[in-house]
Amino acid sequence: TPFMKYLPLLFVPAVVGIIDHLDKIKPFAFEFLVVITISTLLGLISSVLVFVFVASKTAPPVGDEKVK
Repeated sequence: TPFMKYLPLLFVPAVVGIIDHLDKIKPFAFEFLVVITISTLLGLISSVLVFVFVASKTAPPVGDEKVK
């Protein structure tokens, strides 16, 4: 896809920045891991809750299926 050729523009600068400042980041590695894990879980949980809410509002009620 056209988007794939631009992915290095997104990830290479971030990785270079992390490697460049690794000596400053190392003391906080555990805290970074905890924050990244918690924020990822919160994002996944909120996505599931939004999906369940929207699905409950748009899906037909259970038992209303038409039998042919």
